[in-house]
Amino acid sequence: MMHKTVILVLVFICVVILIAWPLSYRADIGCSYRPHNRDTATMSGKDAFSMGFASGRVVLTRMQQVKRYTTPASLKWGPVEYRREETDGTLNVQRTQTISVSAWLLLIVIGVYPAIEFIRGPLRRRRRRRKGLCTSCSYDLTGNMSGVCPECGEETRRGENA
Repeated sequence: MMHKTVILVLVFICVVILIAWPLSYRADIGCSYRPHNRDTATMSGKDAFSMGFASGRVVLTRMQQVKRYTTPASLKWGPVEYRREETDGTLNVQRTQTISVSAWLLLIVIGVYPAIEFIRGPLRRRRRRRKGLCTSCSYDLTGNMSGVCPECGEETRRGENA
């Protein structure tokens, strides 16, 4: 059951990327979570996160308050980019870390597993049927004439494995 749930979640993420990818060239799309202190309108000591699509890229951002300043960093490798920027505030330094990945790369990486399982499932069932095994649990059905697997209860064609 968990296996099917993972595949469904990955397929759902792929569908979201396929819908948001072309739209991201027109306008930035995203959502964010930023905890606020109730007494003041400033950010509390917790981290803030945002995720969105911008110009065909998936952008993940983390903002946090830190005590000391470090040098900014930037790294770009093909379709993947990492940036760390810091702004000096009055009491604390706000650090922003951004990772952006091309939507097509993310779509390929996330979509490979469901695609392989989509192809592998029917091939596995056909191979098991030819060997005289249950297509669901691989139980040996040699001599079973009832049409039902005694291990998992899956129905098989009556007498096909005699």
